[in-house]
Amino acid sequence: MRLITQNKVAVGISISRIFSVGFSFLSFMKRKLERNSRVEHIKGR
Repeated sequence: MRLITQNKVAVGISISRIFSVGFSFLSFMKRKLERNSRVEHIKGR
């Protein structure tokens, strides 16, 4: 039973890490896209 609980904790930690990294990456991409769209708007004007 101890091994199973330890594995569950390890999996949870790894999942949370991947989720946090993915979230930060998504936010970074979102900012980049917003900047690109702003640049396009400025060029259009």
